Parts: sequence; C-alpha cells; structure tokens
Amino acid sequence: MRLAFVVPRYGDDVVGGAETLARGLAEHLPRETYTAEILTTCAKSHFTWENYYPERAELYNGLEIRRFRVNVRDISAFIDIQRKIEDGIPTTIDEQLLWAKESVNSDNLYDYIWRNGKDYDYLIFLPYLFGTTFWGSQIFPEKSLLIPCLHNEVYSKLSIFRITFEKVRGVIFNSEPEGNLARRLFPIEDKAMAIVGMGFDSGPDRGYDPVRFRKKLRIGDDYILYFGRKEGGKNLPLLLDYFCRLKRETGMGLKLIIAGDGEARIPDDMKNEVIDMGFLSERDKIDAVAGAIFVCQPSVNESFSIVIMEAWLTGVPVLVHGYCDVTKWHVVESGGGLYFRDYYEFAEVTGYLVRNPGVREKMGERGRRYVQDRYSWPAVIERFDSALKDFSNA
Repeated sequence: MRLAFVVPRYGDDVVGGAETLARGLAEHLPRETYTAEILTTCAKSHFTWENYYPERAELYNGLEIRRFRVNVRDISAFIDIQRKIEDGIPTTIDEQLLWAKESVNSDNLYDYIWRNGKDYDYLIFLPYLFGTTFWGSQIFPEKSLLIPCLHNEVYSKLSIFRITFEKVRGVIFNSEPEGNLARRLFPIEDKAMAIVGMGFDSGPDRGYDPVRFRKKLRIGDDYILYFGRKEGGKNLPLLLDYFCRLKRETGMGLKLIIAGDGEARIPDDMKNEVIDMGFLSERDKIDAVAGAIFVCQPSVNESFSIVIMEAWLTGVPVLVHGYCDVTKWHVVESGGGLYFRDYYEFAEVTGYLVRNPGVREKMGERGRRYVQDRYSWPAVIERFDSALKDFSNA
C-alpha cells in the first residue's frame, strides 16, 4: 500500500506535535506492507512560513521526502482576518476562504498531488488547521484521510473546516476526547473514524541520568519542569503566574525549569527561581524530565500530548490543566498524575506532590505502564493498520 503523509513542515529540526506524529508513523510502518512518502513545503518556521529548505525530493531515514515552495502570501490580509477570528468577531465564508488562501500553501504541491495522487492508495493530511490540509485534501477527497490534531479553539469553530471533515474518506483521531469534540463540532457520525494515537519507544531503560543533568547545569534544588513551545497557546504564561505567586506566598523551596523554543517573560524578582534553559538536546531533555518532581502540562489545547507521555516513560508524574479534556482523560485513565483548575488547586497539588515522594513514584510507574501498554509503536501501528483496512471497506 502506497501512502503519502502531507504536512506543512517536516524535518528533524522541526518542532511540532503533528509533524512528529507524521514522522513517527511513516518511519515505523512495516516496509513489507507499506511504502510511505512525505509531501511537504520548503518552510521551517511556523511563524514566517518562509522557504528555507531547497525544493527537491530527497531520501532520508528510508523515506522519500518531496518538498515544494510556499506560495507568496498576502500577510496583511491574513493577519487582519486572523485577528478577527481570535477576537471572536464573526467572519464570512469569503473571509475564511481568503484566510485559508493566505495560510501556508504551495501550488507546486497541489499540482504534484493533482498529477500523481491517483498513484497513492491514501493521502494522509495533518493537522486540520493549515492551507495544505484544507486545499490539498479536496483534490482527491476519496483518497484523503485526515489526522486533524483537533483542539477546542476558536479556529475549530470556522465554517470552512466543516468542508474538510465532510469531504475526506476517513478521520483518524489521537484520543477519545478529540473524537468526541469533532462529533460535537461537525456532522460526521456516518464518517469512517478511528482512534490511533502516537507511538513511543518504551523500553524499561531509556538511558536517562538526572544526576548528570543537575551537575552539568548546576541545579541543586528540587524543580518542576515545563518543556514545549513557550507561547500563550500552550498556557505557559498561566503556569508562570501561578508558580511565581506560589513562591511569593509560601517561599516553597522549589524551582521551575522551562525548556523549548521561544521566549518566556520571567518577572525580575523571580529570575533566580524560574530557569529558562532554552532548547535542550534530546539527552538533556530526558535527563531533565527524569529529575523533576513532576512535569507540568498546563495547555488546554491538546489532541494527544507528547509531553506527558515522555514524562511517564521516565517514571515521572504529570500535572495537567483540568479544563483540557484530553490531558485530563489521560491522567484519569492512567492514574499517572493530577490536575488543577485554578491557582488554589495548583498550589495544593504542588505541595502534596512535593511532600509525598512515594505517591510520586507510584503515579510515575502507573503512567509508564499506561504508555507501554497503549502507546508502544507495535500497538499504535496495529491500530493504524486496522483503521486503513476499515476505511478501504467503508
């Protein structure tokens, strides 16, 4: 079976959940059954969408990667409409279509799909939000599958995305709550659907060494960890606000370490209590996770959350936002952590976890078993393979 995963960005140096999911699925599919390719743009930054990589086909990690140049965009028109969307101001269908037109698009990519799409069994588009998915999936909708990575956000309420969900042959969700959200937003009850998720290499020893990390970075205090993109969409400002308030009110001997792309605004009086490590290597990241009291994932916009799975694989519990259906669902299903809904719950739960190392150890082990049982690559590929067979028979 020949598959093409269509994503707006792709590469080892591209940080993003959808891109990581596409790469993981494509690289772990059994070669005796599947031939997988990547169709993507030349962009690297999801802020500028400027062409960065050369436009060409290349072989990498056993996959054919075809890159196509991003169209010239009317940035002003895009930003004007995006601001209206984010501010909750109603937009017309024409405005939404213009916004999608000025999103990341590639006429060269669409031309390739038009000329060659018939040669693929399935074209798999992800995530739902970008022009490459909205326009690309309409070329051969009977061959198009959608992995939406859907969040309960303002964009998901746009009328144009009903077209995407209605026209594709099937939809693959990362979690049960994501599927429930899609059914509330779109009339897709009769659509072929499946829940697959993302896989992880879940051996008992991942080679982490928290002592090495502490020595390298001269960290002597206990700490909680945030890693991921440093932006409002991931709710990092809320975590910073809650942590700084906790420190000021209680003087608790605890630091917050944040790591990842972007910038964080740390109050002047907290610069010794909040440590911004920048972007960490994979080795340093795993070591940092393993040494944390817990990993905090405050985002309310998740369809899966790679962050909490990676924490659990090191045996570390997680603290998630109670208003995120997906991460709360994982925590309740696994017993691998706790959740908070306001500052007072954040403060109470943080203190509880700091004072109870035995509880932390049990939660971390429950989380580890949860990932190993449900999200090992063999389990995920089995679900993915079963989904494609069901879509073929639909």
